[in-house]
Amino acid sequence: MTEIKAIAKDLLSMTDSIIKTRVKNSVILGLYNRLVLPYLSKQIDLTPDNEIAKHLQFAYKRLQPMFEKKHFKDQIDEADKLSGNKIASSLLKDQSKYF
Repeated sequence: MTEIKAIAKDLLSMTDSIIKTRVKNSVILGLYNRLVLPYLSKQIDLTPDNEIAKHLQFAYKRLQPMFEKKHFKDQIDEADKLSGNKIASSLLKDQSKYF
């Protein structure tokens, strides 16, 4: 398995854990585990790496602004910790809801 496909399978695994915590219907969960999950995993195996790379690039572009804000928030939190001030608590309310 290539690195690109391993990343895609990791993303599928993360999505799988979200679905399994949210779906409570045992019939739906059984169908998902027996049909949907194996199908998605097989499709990742059958998809060419360059096509998966395009989709991962799209996901990266969509997530990048959020992670840049998180990085900025971490830097301000570190500065607050070092300086003893709490100037950033009201500046980053939007970022705080994600991290």
